[in-house]
Order: sequence, then C-alpha cells, then structure tokens
Amino acid sequence: VTPTVTPTYMRYRGTCSYDGTYFSGWQVQRNTNKRTVAGTLETTIKSSLNLTSPFHVTGSSRTDAGVHAKQQLLHFDLPSRPDLASSSPSHLKAVINSNLPPDLTLLTLTRTTPHFHSITSCKSKTYVYNLCVSPSQPPHSRLHRLHVYRDLDVDVLEDCLRRFVGTRDFKAFAGQVEQKIKVKKNFTTIRTINSIALSRTSSTSYSISINLNGALYKMIRNIVGTCLDCATGRVGVSEVEGLLEGKER
Repeated sequence: VTPTVTPTYMRYRGTCSYDGTYFSGWQVQRNTNKRTVAGTLETTIKSSLNLTSPFHVTGSSRTDAGVHAKQQLLHFDLPSRPDLASSSPSHLKAVINSNLPPDLTLLTLTRTTPHFHSITSCKSKTYVYNLCVSPSQPPHSRLHRLHVYRDLDVDVLEDCLRRFVGTRDFKAFAGQVEQKIKVKKNFTTIRTINSIALSRTSSTSYSISINLNGALYKMIRNIVGTCLDCATGRVGVSEVEGLLEGKER
C-alpha cells in the first residue's frame, strides 16, 4: 500500500486591484522603505493569518511605479495548518481585505493545484493607456490619464499602433535587454501582440488597449510613447518601421 502524502502547503490563486499612485510598482524592493504592491500584500497576509515562515506573493506582471491594475492575477502558498485548511477562500479573502489599505484589494481568491503559476499559467494580458488630448487636463484625472497637449493625428496614431500587431522582435522597445541576456541564456526579445485597439471615450479622451501574451521591460510604455511621437509629428512612420526591422532606438 502506497502511503498518502499530505502536501505541506496549499496553493491559492487570486486577482487583485489597486490604485498605483502611491506604490513604487509591484515588485518588493529589499532594503528600502519603498511601498510596493507585493510587499504590502505579503506583509498584510502574513500578519492577518499569523504566518511565521517565509511568505511570497507572485504576480502575473511586475508593474512600474504609478501603474494601476483593475484585475491582476497572482498566487501564493499557505501552510497546511488546520485552521487555514478549514477556512473557505472567501473567508480568508475577507480577513485579508479587512487589513489591506484602501488603495489595494483582493477581488477573488480560490484554492488551486500546486502546478498553477500566475506567470506561466497566464494566457494573455491586457494593458490600457488612457489619454487626455487637450491643452489642459482636469486635475482629478491627472493620475489616471496621460496628458497629450500637442495636436494629435488620430488616423496616424491608429495606423502606427496596428503595425505592432503580430509576432515581432521588440528589442528596440525594451529596457535592460543586455542585462537580461547575461542572466538568462535563453532570453528572447520576440513577443506576440494579439491585438491593439484605439477607442474614443469622450471629446478629449482616448483609450489604447494592448493584448499580448507577455511584455518585455518597459515595452508597452515605449510602444505607446513612440506611436504618440509619430501621431504628433515628432517622428515619421518610416522611423517606426525601421525600429521594428531591428534598428536601434
């Protein structure tokens, strides 16, 4: 008879939402006093559930400072303590949320298999840039919209954005590529963008939505910035094509 092996931990998957205004990004920054999303989650969950062993929350993406999230995938492991094992995920979520700050919350929480991973199991991600195209921007929206005060050619912007759809080498639009290559031997700058949509949300507001499997460091920011430069006449479409063909930025 093969004895039954009881796992020493239980894996949970969930989603969180946060206003990134006062966070220095997702990733925990050791030996600093910077407030991060992952750091806040880890500290709060440890104290809320009385965890004594090392604890880590893994997110599907490492967002930068000031970036907001409507629904970001994450996972973490909890020890197989009787009190935790007998608690429903909804109860654990309520306990955790009662101790989280108002700019961060857990939306969902469920038990999952040990094989689930928020990065490798994530099928796609959607990044959204909200724009205010006007000489001036309402103060209440300044932390949630990018202010474009120059004249913007929407047709050129749409044409430029669509050129990025598909599987391409995005090396010219990434940051810290050389450092990544040194650390990861099989690192590649080839990524696939599934779709890009530009929509008008008001007389002065637009939204750029980019869906892809995974992004390089600062890739989305650089793509949007380059396309806005093109739509405001600072660079030409041919220069954008050159970058996509491998030229240095």
